Amino acid sequence: MLKKLKIGTKAIAFIVLVVVLCLTVMSATIINIATDIQTKEARSLLETSAAKYANMADSFFDRMFSSLESISTTMELALQRGEDIEIIDGILANMFDSAGEAVYSFLYIVDPRYTSTISNPKLKLPNGNILILQVDDDLEGIGGIRTLQADNTISNFNSLNLTLKTGQRNVSQPAFVNLNNQNRQAMIAMNIPLKSTSGDMIAVMSVVANLENISKEMNAKDNMVFENSQVFIINSDGNILINQNIDYISQNLYNINKHHTVNNIIQAVKNKIDGIYEYTTVGGGV
Repeated sequence: MLKKLKIGTKAIAFIVLVVVLCLTVMSATIINIATDIQTKEARSLLETSAAKYANMADSFFDRMFSSLESISTTMELALQRGEDIEIIDGILANMFDSAGEAVYSFLYIVDPRYTSTISNPKLKLPNGNILILQVDDDLEGIGGIRTLQADNTISNFNSLNLTLKTGQRNVSQPAFVNLNNQNRQAMIAMNIPLKSTSGDMIAVMSVVANLENISKEMNAKDNMVFENSQVFIINSDGNILINQNIDYISQNLYNINKHHTVNNIIQAVKNKIDGIYEYTTVGGGV
């Protein structure tokens, strides 16, 4: 049929064919370029979002630890001088009031100068040690600090006993705890050792955060960059500190999600490698 066409018609048909081919190539190129741009923009948005949440987490935990650390030398000197327990209580309250999201603070004293002279049942533990346990009833404002009845539950904190044993500061594993007959809450404790002039352990000063409050704030709709996104934080052991589902806090990510992508996430955290990783949630979403 093409042979029957006039030369002019053939030329036009050829030009049209070339144009169509060019448009096809151009369309494919444009799609590829657009896809690359969208991919880069999505990656950039993911990185910006991750940085935002990382800064939020830092603001919560750094403020608590900074307050704890800033007053540790003052508290240590006061204990070394054998200051009255009322003064010690006041120093702890001043630190605690500026400790951000911390809901409890405590000073666990093992110094014989205090354990052998203080018999106040509000501060005395069954093992003979002294515990000043405080709660902040007004996290947003100034004041609201109360000293509670000493709770022997704290004597069994693994992180506290590790600090007493090693003389090193540490952060506890997340755990659900019932303190002072309050509701069971997901908590994490930050501990700093205090020592005598000769280097002996005399006390541990700590702040305790409620991980449920922080989880709710970090997963609030107002903070979401992507619709239906989930924010969670794990430590280097794979234990969950922050999660939209409060029941998952303190559990190991391996135990609640068997998908193979979990290993990549945990290894990245353990090796402190930033990046964007594929992750399939418990519900099957990516």
